[in-house]
Amino acid sequence: MTARCSQSRLGRPRGGAYIATLLALAVLTALGLSVLQSTQIETRIGANERTVQRALFAADAGLAAATARALGSGDYASAVLTLADLDSPPGLGLRHVVESSAFYPIHDSSCDLCDVDAAGSYSESVYRRYRFAITATARRGHDSGTASIARKTVTTLLDVQPWAVPTDAYRPLAHPDELKKIRF
Repeated sequence: MTARCSQSRLGRPRGGAYIATLLALAVLTALGLSVLQSTQIETRIGANERTVQRALFAADAGLAAATARALGSGDYASAVLTLADLDSPPGLGLRHVVESSAFYPIHDSSCDLCDVDAAGSYSESVYRRYRFAITATARRGHDSGTASIARKTVTTLLDVQPWAVPTDAYRPLAHPDELKKIRF
């Protein structure tokens, strides 16, 4: 009789496989949730990086627009440029507001290799070599203007030669508020 009893106990399932299966399922669920959270974080990081890059490109566009304005029409003053974000979903009203500083003259020297300059001596030349500093700050935000989503500031040096003396280029020296906009 003892042999029969031990045989029947061994043949009956006791639920060990059920517990092992539930434990494996719990581990796989926790692993799946951690992968899901990691994917969501990576997606947010990518979206933030794209937003910052768009602000950087807007600041660069502000520098290009200011340079074209200065070289094309002789306007060396600070300016504000508003760019609509055409890639944003309809109804969000995202835009870039780019503030460019005035051109700040850093260096003024004679243009030694200027063949255009026919004034005689280099100290009395009409055309000279100029180096300007200019800063553009782009803010990406909503039309309401309440908060910025991203902000980027870019400063560059613009070396122009041969160039006629731009008298308007020295105006920022007289305005301390304009000088505060230049960032190095």
